[in-house]
Amino acid sequence: MLERILREHMELHGLVRALRAEAAGGNIAPETLRTLGDLLHDHVRVEKQELFEEIERIVPAAELEGVRL
Repeated sequence: MLERILREHMELHGLVRALRAEAAGGNIAPETLRTLGDLLHDHVRVEKQELFEEIERIVPAAELEGVRL
């Protein structure tokens, strides 16, 4: 799961760079926005439903309280 999350973070950064370049050129491709939106949506879902639940299962509650905002 961590490999997937890290890989997706790199993909997201790459898509944001592409979006910035397209915006600077005055021509944002709809596919860039769609790809970024789809990946971001799925990524957040995995982090929320899988990663964070696993962290809450493994890390003691007292430690988690120290990092919550």
